Amino acid sequence: MTSSAFASACARRLFSNWFTEDHAPGAFYTVSSPDGILAEGDFGRYDDHGNRPRHDTAFRIASCTKSFTAAAILMLRDRGLLSLDDDMAGFVPELVVTRRAGHQPVLTIRMLLTMAGGLGTDDAWADRQESLSNSEFRNMLAAGIRFVSTPGTRFEYSNLGYALLGQVIEAVTGTPFRQVIHSELLGPLALTSTGFDVDVRARGGIATGFRRSANRWQPEPFSRPGAFSPIGGVFSTAADLSRWGQWLSGGFSESADETAVLSRASRREMQQSHRLTGSTTNSMPTTSTWAPQGYGYGLVVHLHPRHGPIISHSGGYPGFGSHMRWHPSSGLAIIALANATYANVAHPAAKTLEILLEDHPSDASRFQLEELWSETRTARTDVEALVKKWDDGLAARILADNARLDEPLERRRERLAELLEETGPVMASSDSLPDSSFSASPAHLRWTIPAERGKLECEIRLHPLNPPKIQMMRFATHPQNSSVC
Repeated sequence: MTSSAFASACARRLFSNWFTEDHAPGAFYTVSSPDGILAEGDFGRYDDHGNRPRHDTAFRIASCTKSFTAAAILMLRDRGLLSLDDDMAGFVPELVVTRRAGHQPVLTIRMLLTMAGGLGTDDAWADRQESLSNSEFRNMLAAGIRFVSTPGTRFEYSNLGYALLGQVIEAVTGTPFRQVIHSELLGPLALTSTGFDVDVRARGGIATGFRRSANRWQPEPFSRPGAFSPIGGVFSTAADLSRWGQWLSGGFSESADETAVLSRASRREMQQSHRLTGSTTNSMPTTSTWAPQGYGYGLVVHLHPRHGPIISHSGGYPGFGSHMRWHPSSGLAIIALANATYANVAHPAAKTLEILLEDHPSDASRFQLEELWSETRTARTDVEALVKKWDDGLAARILADNARLDEPLERRRERLAELLEETGPVMASSDSLPDSSFSASPAHLRWTIPAERGKLECEIRLHPLNPPKIQMMRFATHPQNSSVC
């Protein structure tokens, strides 16, 4: 089965199962790679007239909006117009924070970007504040806000913090927040079906949001754009949001074009874990046991034990649920949109991407982010020699002292023989790295060797001394026909 066919079958099955449980009246998903769309699927209806959603139907993306807000802040930082460690009081003079006596912490832009501003989780309240005018918001701030923790000390998901970042953008540019996003991000990136109100130009129509009431799906009125639009006010299509995710993911690819919008370095910075999320919020996807999970700038960072960083964000709003997720090393991405209040599309989206990465390593590892040390390449050759014919002398020469203490050579030899009983003899390998290879650093390599009844996965990591030796060597089996989708 080709990658495109597998992606289509896998995603369709998972989302079909999700939709049959009646989570939403309608939904649409898109699976993509840097080369284009791999799979798309529509379910149900996007409005009261029974029209089916399409890749160009606009849904509210809710908190996925925060990635646009964060990108705008970094753009202004890169232009020298602000510092991420600036005190918020310099941008929003009405901001009055109730503090304990003798306790005067500074609230910075960086703290709000990373959900570490000491503000409490506020989804239920904040999602109903979008239409506040700037004057109403400023009056609210002047009346005082409260911390639930000392700013800068821990993660807690705060929409209010991102509404405040919208005020920073307006204070620095002298331009309304929504206009800045349109002129500086949406226009230059040709996201023509993305905007902040129902007038957005989406050929596939504007999805109506629904809420379940009296066991029926009832239409949910749209909120108008306002001071809280930076937290979740964007309307977008699966097609546009896929381009947005691919552009952000492109920050990790040396072949990606630089743009005047935001440098690759700043896009990568958005997708670094700046604050561990812990368990203080239910706003993030809970479908995976991967650890640790952190918050970057408007994006969530999952560190998968096999595939490395995976970037995501979920959105929940009155009438809508959304999820976007991508694997920077491969460029594989999935966007899922639904028209029901807080519809949890994160579950089928996360599962789809995980299965694609597990079952199609050639797709998952096409882009090598690190140039391997020559010693790493040599170590790969030596390890393959051990696999074909174990030699205690060779093993002793290439392994660091800790490796022999961690697991004696005799046990390593026995364990490898047990795995080869499962896979059968390995076949000849080429000098070039196989497509399934993955490298997390110049000193690390994971690759597979084809065998009679599957594949043998090999992984090594070299220590930092000169000359570097193998500090970790691991083998595992990959039987044939391992698809679980």
